[in-house]
Amino acid sequence: MRADIFTPSPEEETLVAKICTFIAQHLRVDLDSISIDSHFRDDLGLDLLDTVELTILIEKEFVNREVADASEEIEFVGDLIHHIEAHQPG
Repeated sequence: MRADIFTPSPEEETLVAKICTFIAQHLRVDLDSISIDSHFRDDLGLDLLDTVELTILIEKEFVNREVADASEEIEFVGDLIHHIEAHQPG
């Protein structure tokens, strides 16, 4: 999924803010440097393993479990937010 086609709805804005804040705190970077268009490798300096580990941490925080299909392509923060939203209960 390309992050530039993911536009959060008003209901999703809170989730976006929470996940961006979580990422900024985990990476110890300024929140202003995180957006749905941030690329994990190019913008945030994460390799594939770091991205997978961050995805698992966020799944545990926001979905309360690891999602079996976490191997899907997650390159942008927007991809991760979409992934989390798709796996939230109810």
